Amino acid sequence: MAGIVSVFVTSSSGTRAQTSATVPPPPAPGGINRGDLAPDFELTTLQGDKVRLADFRGRPVIVNFWASWCQPCRAEFPELRDAYRRHGDKGLVVLGIVSWNDIASDARDFVRHERATWPMPVDADKKVEEAYSVPYMPQTFFVSRDGRVQLRVYAQLTTKVLDEGLAKIL
Repeated sequence: MAGIVSVFVTSSSGTRAQTSATVPPPPAPGGINRGDLAPDFELTTLQGDKVRLADFRGRPVIVNFWASWCQPCRAEFPELRDAYRRHGDKGLVVLGIVSWNDIASDARDFVRHERATWPMPVDADKKVEEAYSVPYMPQTFFVSRDGRVQLRVYAQLTTKVLDEGLAKIL
């Protein structure tokens, strides 16, 4: 059974505002947007390997910020896994940036459970989240072969949005 969840927020002035769970939060101010060069980073993956975004220049890249405790993040993993399998032969790279406030063992368990085989760099000091202006998750950046962001998604990926992003970078 589907439904809409409403949340009422009371401000310090005592007024109430209603928001709907079906509406994604507004974009973060500033940050990285379409046409911007994706900031380079070097992080260590959950498996202990180093990964650097610049090493994938010339290939289409999905940079997905997630955490194992984030339900929308968990829900979009099957979509990412499917895209990675379907388009790996076209050079598609998926980088699943693990949040600084996740527990590494929980993230590893979730990755294993989901059979996710793409690199999972850990943003332990939050520098990459800050560079990309990611105040909440999930957020996904579709980066073209020239290193420029072609689409920024501020919510859980759907098949339609994922396909739109892939069409811009493949």
